[in-house]
Amino acid sequence: MKDIILIHGAIGAGEQLLPIENFLKENGFRCFNFTLPGHGKKNLDEFSFSIEGFAQALIRFIEEKNLSQVYVFGYSMGGYVALAACLQKPELFRAIATLGTKFDWSIESAATEVKKLNAEKIIEKVPHFATILANRHGDENWKTVLKSTADLMLRLGEKPIIHPPVCASILLPVSIMVAEHDDMVDQSFSRQIAASLPNGKFQVLPHAHHPIEKVSITDLGEQFMAFFTYL
Repeated sequence: MKDIILIHGAIGAGEQLLPIENFLKENGFRCFNFTLPGHGKKNLDEFSFSIEGFAQALIRFIEEKNLSQVYVFGYSMGGYVALAACLQKPELFRAIATLGTKFDWSIESAATEVKKLNAEKIIEKVPHFATILANRHGDENWKTVLKSTADLMLRLGEKPIIHPPVCASILLPVSIMVAEHDDMVDQSFSRQIAASLPNGKFQVLPHAHHPIEKVSITDLGEQFMAFFTYL
């Protein structure tokens, strides 16, 4: 049985990946749904709210579970965290699949994304989403998650961690998947990242959009099985 870790995206939590977790369990995987520190109802503990801190937490999780050669699916920021962790301890990983992971970080692109994380505007314009975030992270914490995520993105804009020269050292198989109608991710840059990975593969998920809730689990699961089954 293959072990796979699922990692959610920015301002998300592990519960969002339950549908794909169930699909993978039905197809013979042992799944570990990993909620990033500071998200959901999970404390930061000693980890920083940063890609580096999340990567350290992922490594700690793998080691505490006595896992090795794990498969990882990282959605959006979760994919970035998985690759950052692989740079630190590649021996822990067998293969990584990402979906909707943004790699084209710059000061300008970070500023664009940060505008979407204004808590007061969310309350005003999309109150239903504010309620979802409050239920997900807690009434007292969801605004902190937004602010901390904005700060994280600004740091990435100034100094991206995953870029083509670094990718050359990631030797394990990596699938870079992008939803066909993703308006957050630059497909051409994702193709460039995939091409810079020695064992990288670029895939477009037909008809899908960026939010994981708008992705067909059947389509995504088929891509998983095609990529993971024979590794």
